[in-house]
Amino acid sequence: MIAAQFDTGYYRRITLRDTDGSVLIERSAEEYSGETPVWFRQLVEFDVPSGTATIQDGWRQFGTLELESQHSFAYASLWRSTLELAAWFLLAGAISLAMATVLVRGIKHPLSRVVAQAQDISARRFTTVQEPRTLELRQVTQAMNMLSANVHQMLIHEGHKLDELRRHLQHDRVTGALNRDVFMGKLSSQLSSNDARATGMLIMVRVLELETLNEQLGYADTDQLLSTLVTQLGQLDKVSVEPIIGRLNGSDFIFMLPLADDAEQVKQHVISALESSQNGA
Repeated sequence: MIAAQFDTGYYRRITLRDTDGSVLIERSAEEYSGETPVWFRQLVEFDVPSGTATIQDGWRQFGTLELESQHSFAYASLWRSTLELAAWFLLAGAISLAMATVLVRGIKHPLSRVVAQAQDISARRFTTVQEPRTLELRQVTQAMNMLSANVHQMLIHEGHKLDELRRHLQHDRVTGALNRDVFMGKLSSQLSSNDARATGMLIMVRVLELETLNEQLGYADTDQLLSTLVTQLGQLDKVSVEPIIGRLNGSDFIFMLPLADDAEQVKQHVISALESSQNGA
């Protein structure tokens, strides 16, 4: 019976001892050498105590039976289960990686647009981007679009203020003519250039008895007279985009008239402009 039971393969060792401990029958199997790797068996080595049972013949004790089960089936089953779990984990990891890749790309694309928008703002290009569906990214995009619009408006406003300040620094506050230094700089630039516009005439106009005019007309009307004079002189220049008229001091004005070569004709035009200014005042 012991041999038949041992041949089933479910036992590693079967030992029958008599009452004084002597071995009557013993069957033992060789060390397992199946498909389970050695490192795996060492990693999950089973420590299962042997089973012991007392054999009796009626009321008399015959002996003791010791059994040790064969662990090879447990190792093989556990190894197959581990491989299956590893395969499922790999499959789940691959699916998770694919989903994470799609998710990261969905997040990265709006972030890339926000980064490009920030680079555009630094390059003074004020663009807006489409708002993504993700709530957090939508809030960031809305903030960046608002920042782009605000910075654009701020720079436009500051540009206007800068232009106005530059005009105040370069032009006379009363007449709008160029200041002395600015006019001399433009004159020097024209004289040093090779452009045909460097040829022409310089006309100087002096308002006589300016203090008397202030006393008779008042400061406001006198300023209006000077402003009208500058406007009339500027209309004589049909070539330049902006007439170049400078105020040298309180009563002296200088006018650059490009491409003019007929002094008598220019004189008559200047006299007409002065008369128009006087009639307007």
